[in-house]
Amino acid sequence: MSVVESGMTFIIKNEDNLFYIEKSQLYKGLSTNSIKIAEFLYIDDKTCYIIEAKSSSPNPNNSEERFDEYIEEIKAKFINAYSIYIANRLQRHTKNNFNEMQKPFQDLNLNSQTFSFVLIIKEHKTDWLSPISDSLKQRIKVFLKSWNIKDADVKVLNEEIARDKGFII
Repeated sequence: MSVVESGMTFIIKNEDNLFYIEKSQLYKGLSTNSIKIAEFLYIDDKTCYIIEAKSSSPNPNNSEERFDEYIEEIKAKFINAYSIYIANRLQRHTKNNFNEMQKPFQDLNLNSQTFSFVLIIKEHKTDWLSPISDSLKQRIKVFLKSWNIKDADVKVLNEEIARDKGFII
């Protein structure tokens, strides 16, 4: 199976390990213009990846291109996807919302699970990755600390690196 987002095809090795949160009834039931969310969650080995795909990004060296707003939007999408998943996993929403998730997401051991937040930007310049990564990690630092998540678990990749790491084809 594959998922296409922002012009990239993501490899889904096991459909049971996919929670397409952006298309879920849970999200649609919560959805307003103020709730931004990442595309999907995917479990692989001991990591739950929260994936956000973008077709472009502003140049981090050009403040006129709304770089700060871009980083805030990505931060919000990651935090909201994580929060909504955890709330659903704890059955804070309806039974139907809980059952909408595949069994691996229902049974996920939250005590030992590693969460990784991955932003993949199509056709992005490699030398722009570090400034975006650094800015995103700085802005999401309080959230990461409160959940004891390492900042190394926030990754910003371009299409080429994402392909090398097996995220996309």
